[in-house]
Amino acid sequence: MVSWYGWIPILSGKLTLTEEKDINEKAKRLQKEIDVCEEYTIEYEYEGTGKWKIVLKTKAGNLEVDCEVEESGLCKITHVGGVASYDKIVAIYRFIRDIYHMHIHHSGDLQLRPIEINGRDAGIEKILDQYRQKVTYYPQEVKDHIDNRRYDDAIDSILAGRGEMQYAKSFTNLFFDDDPRDSLNRTFESADKSLEVLMQKVTVPTSNEKRFPLALMSLIVFLSAFHILTLHFGLWLGSVGIIAVLIVIARGVVRVVGVVRSLIEKKRIEEIKKEIMDADDKNQHG
Repeated sequence: MVSWYGWIPILSGKLTLTEEKDINEKAKRLQKEIDVCEEYTIEYEYEGTGKWKIVLKTKAGNLEVDCEVEESGLCKITHVGGVASYDKIVAIYRFIRDIYHMHIHHSGDLQLRPIEINGRDAGIEKILDQYRQKVTYYPQEVKDHIDNRRYDDAIDSILAGRGEMQYAKSFTNLFFDDDPRDSLNRTFESADKSLEVLMQKVTVPTSNEKRFPLALMSLIVFLSAFHILTLHFGLWLGSVGIIAVLIVIARGVVRVVGVVRSLIEKKRIEEIKKEIMDADDKNQHG
């Protein structure tokens, strides 16, 4: 029988959702969402201890599979009946993954894909290959965004990439021992550091890009205040006095807006760092 292997990304070393009642409730909720949002439906039977019987139904026909989920998150999908297209297998894998997986980083992460292959060890190696590809994928994507001055997109890619490197280390700690594990973790840690450096670089041009709307806002405030002051206090203050007052107002606006934006950006970066440090801590002690 044909089988596909995938991994449900986890950081704690084992699946966090283990109670049968909780698993069934999550599956029912996802099943209803699929009914509303997708052009297919899913019926399932949960047999306990990570074993599932799943039928994906479309107008063109049904696909029946057996699915086994290990405590480590490794998932095996085995074809039982019907026509097995890759899109259908991906849909089933996504259904199973979303039951067990708890997102801790940016939801725009590059997803792992299920691999059609014979044998558990070969499946693990192919999943590892996907993480190896991410080591070069994310830095290149970030650099492309920076070259095209898409700094917000660059930050999103950095967040996703750094989260993926935490999952990559978790994966190697689960499935590899000694030297292969240590060597792989050094590779993923190096990629994480590279993305951290890129984050520091991208925040500078991001701040510079925001100076233009800040200047425009100041100009609007300046002109509005000039009109009001001229209309009501022109004779009393005189032109020089009005300009002096306007300069003070404009500087105040620039300072306040700048401080607010700086605090927002600082808070965002600190939240990012905390999320990644928490993830790494779970890898070390989970």
